[in-house]
Amino acid sequence: LVVLPMLDTYGNLTTKTLAMATYVAACGAGEFMVKTDDDVFVFSWRLQRRLAKVKLDAAKLSYQRSVRVVDTASAAPAVVQKLLSMPTSAVFELSSGEIIAEGQILQVRSAPLSGPLAREIAGNFLKNQRTSAAVGARLAQLRKEAGDKIKYGNGFSPPT
Repeated sequence: LVVLPMLDTYGNLTTKTLAMATYVAACGAGEFMVKTDDDVFVFSWRLQRRLAKVKLDAAKLSYQRSVRVVDTASAAPAVVQKLLSMPTSAVFELSSGEIIAEGQILQVRSAPLSGPLAREIAGNFLKNQRTSAAVGARLAQLRKEAGDKIKYGNGFSPPT
């Protein structure tokens, strides 16, 4: 907390801002400086988004902004559980490999599936289950046939 020897008046606003900037520059504290007051409401998620944009631009990283709807029928269950545990208006970050998605939960609603879309999703789910089971069975068979020919590196062992 920094206390300046002056009255907190509109006329001293420039002096207070310069004093704050001088203090931050002298201390080397942080990458950004935010000045606010008791009569200002800060949309922290907007500020966070803006600062992220500045950092992405400075790093010359590509990004895009868009509105997304998370389809719980096709999203990973862990992602769905994480998002459903958050309140409306919560800001979140999801990452996968080199992709980072930041968002805000605007609305949670149920949208029952029926008709052709429901059949398509159910069919895809069953195909994925069968494919996963077939690949697992084939890998088990190959491991059994290979026997002692499979060499595991340090810290690795056969699956159980």
